[in-house]
Amino acid sequence: MADKILRKLSIKTVTGLLVKDIRKWAEETPGKPIMTVMGVATGIQTGETDNGPWTALRGNFMAQNSKGERFRGGRAFIPDGGALDMVLGMLGDDSVENVKFAYNIFVREDNASVTGYTYVSEPLLEPAENDPLEAMISGLDTKMLAGSGPAPKAVENKSENADPKTAAKK
Repeated sequence: MADKILRKLSIKTVTGLLVKDIRKWAEETPGKPIMTVMGVATGIQTGETDNGPWTALRGNFMAQNSKGERFRGGRAFIPDGGALDMVLGMLGDDSVENVKFAYNIFVREDNASVTGYTYVSEPLLEPAENDPLEAMISGLDTKMLAGSGPAPKAVENKSENADPKTAAKK
């Protein structure tokens, strides 16, 4: 079956789910992506509605929902799950003509959120060879990264000021 062409790709247009349905999705299907979105972003478009400001990516995009239905469009609204900020950050670099990306979008219960859920993005592509962040990471001693090795030993402070009781008397 051919992909359906939509004016815009968003959680609502791709999945057909409303806020109450997305909350139910988060409760009933943890760990299963609500949709996959991928494409080549060449620019951004911004605007404002009664619901507040919005940002869309412009370019060539494909999204697939959990039923396997595929859609294509020239505008993509990626939910806040970290992915949008990363793509926008790369598009903001004058030396970048386009940004290729692919993400699975998950819904996670979050009682602190007004909607009762938040989105989480999982990248499906490996970073590009010329990715400056990857270059920085590969230049580090990976043992220095959190969770990568034994915890450093605590340094004992033997100065007089180390003891709060002694410091308070001065």
